[in-house]
Amino acid sequence: MIPSDDDIKRQVIPRWRTIRATTEAGELGSSERQTPSEALTALSSRLVQELHLRVREWREEKDLAAAEELLAAAIVAGDDEFKAEIAAASQLVLADPASLPGSIELARSFAQDAAVAEEPLPTETKKMYSEIARRKRLLRVYPRDPLLFTETALLYTNLGLNNSAKQLLRAAAALAPNNRYVLRSLTRFWVHQAEPDRALHFLSRSAATKYDPWLLAAQVATEDVAQKKSINWREAKRVLDDDRFSDFELTELAAALATLQLQAGSHKLARKMFRKSLAKPTENSVAQVQWASRRDPTISVSHDLTANASEALAWEQLSAHQWNEVIGATRRWQEIEPFSVRPAVMGSFVGVGHLGDGRVGEQFARRGLVANKGSQVLHNNLAVSLALQGRVPEARVELENVKPAPGTNEEIVNLATRGLIEMRAGDVAGGADLYRRSIELAVTLRSAALWCRAYAHFAVEVARFDKSALPEVTTAIMKVYDKLPDQAKLILNDVPAMLERAARLQTVADVLVSLENFRERFIPTYPSDGEAQ
Repeated sequence: MIPSDDDIKRQVIPRWRTIRATTEAGELGSSERQTPSEALTALSSRLVQELHLRVREWREEKDLAAAEELLAAAIVAGDDEFKAEIAAASQLVLADPASLPGSIELARSFAQDAAVAEEPLPTETKKMYSEIARRKRLLRVYPRDPLLFTETALLYTNLGLNNSAKQLLRAAAALAPNNRYVLRSLTRFWVHQAEPDRALHFLSRSAATKYDPWLLAAQVATEDVAQKKSINWREAKRVLDDDRFSDFELTELAAALATLQLQAGSHKLARKMFRKSLAKPTENSVAQVQWASRRDPTISVSHDLTANASEALAWEQLSAHQWNEVIGATRRWQEIEPFSVRPAVMGSFVGVGHLGDGRVGEQFARRGLVANKGSQVLHNNLAVSLALQGRVPEARVELENVKPAPGTNEEIVNLATRGLIEMRAGDVAGGADLYRRSIELAVTLRSAALWCRAYAHFAVEVARFDKSALPEVTTAIMKVYDKLPDQAKLILNDVPAMLERAARLQTVADVLVSLENFRERFIPTYPSDGEAQ
């Protein structure tokens, strides 16, 4: 049996992506919206003129002095327009032993930026290991680059090499204790490790946290996950009302505070804050508001916003019973955070429970297990996926990784999965008995939800042999299902999907009838000698 992502708790914990992806998302821009003064505008114009002058000199001279002057101008004015010239000048400075130390540092900075930003981080396992080897060489050359440390830690985390990631993130925090990318990344890492207090340690020590809405959002959200009272609640409210910040800069802070209000029962204030969050949201804040809408129907988020927010879209399509669309959105969600267990659980849940597709379930579960080795849910889901494909020996081996405590919800799931494996192995009676034990344990633990799910899985397996009792069984299951709260029904909408799929199955009896018709039609008595041609 496949358990779902129960979706009980969510907060706007920062996404952890590459530097390039985070920059493109606009999350590393200025923390305050400022209208440039005439003096600043004039200064910017002079800097650009200086850069153009140094570029012309470099093109004419191509010597060390021109290279050093160009790099000095580019670091102030920006390098977007003349990347080729700056790259060539950097190479000359790094190759010439007469280069000034300051120029060498600038050249290294430009060279490192070019080297790291060439391509997005790989997601295929072998390529990730190759990229880690490349970055180890870069780290030896640039041992004091906190962004390189942080982004390399992301690679390690995607592979489940968490101890290595910890070392890199600690080094990054020591080098740049106030850097937004570093602090938001390590926040996501420590929450992923189920150690939110460690993230709060770094956030509380940073002087930037009280004034940066992105860091305040991370702190408020993480305190909620850690079940701690917010130490900067008043500061967060002050920043949220500060019109110097743009709607986009405040979106995640508004969502984090709104979530606290929702949980406290202040729905009116929560709705107001969620609306503010949606004025110009990130993908993450859209997902947060969409999560809130499943708890308060008066909170809504338009499809125009969810269409570009993969996690939110996956849940929207799940509610709309668009199973294939759920799979597509969940794949994109998993691309955003390959290390997160949640898209892997949801993808395997829908692939198997709603679609009955073991291959899809296997793909999600295996990818999730790369970064979440030992996840009981994913090992179970992989075992189910393998059993559905008829790979019973592999399914049995995989399920050995799952050790549920007796008398728990986890044992209900485990018994049902063992029942599936035995029935797919041909031991119908043994498998049915395991399903019976699963269903009875659900009654004992008063879990109507798991009772419905276990019974529906069993109904699908029985329907492969005989559907005579299916209408009666379906009525019994749906009678209990219909009494569940609406929120529970969303999580359990695999139950009616499985029953519908069971009704469409061709039973063994149907197959035997088909074979009998085939025999009568196409295997007639061989003609007698007199009739033979």
